[in-house]
Amino acid sequence: MFKEISLILITAAIANMTPVLIKRLEIFNYAISNKYLGINKTYRGFIFGILAGTLTGIILGLGWKVSFIIGFSVLFGDLIGSFIKRKLNLKPGESCFPLDQLDSVILLVFFLKFSFVYSLWLILIWFLGHIVIRHIAFYLGINKEKW
Repeated sequence: MFKEISLILITAAIANMTPVLIKRLEIFNYAISNKYLGINKTYRGFIFGILAGTLTGIILGLGWKVSFIIGFSVLFGDLIGSFIKRKLNLKPGESCFPLDQLDSVILLVFFLKFSFVYSLWLILIWFLGHIVIRHIAFYLGINKEKW
């Protein structure tokens, strides 16, 4: 069970981090919706995040369908989180604990229809991992906020 969870979370993390890692690429650098999602959610990030997640999952042996679902659900969950943050009048890039930690993984659990216990493990590990990675990125000067 933990091997499968690890492979899924690695795939999801790569999909989730790709938009940040490729933000200097000029291709598809258009905001999906300034009004509803903010300027930071671009077609570039969405497309390349899904591709990176799909390729990672395939390389890890998860199969292309599951890998695509992981990549898509993580990125789409992030878009939903951004939409909620705009409705709460938060600025693009502004943190919202615990929404930022959970928005991506909730759809992943929903789309892949895991058991309750499996889902709880995925959510818990993703939540804690997200906090650790954000803090490391803050201390390295990559993020402006810890949360």
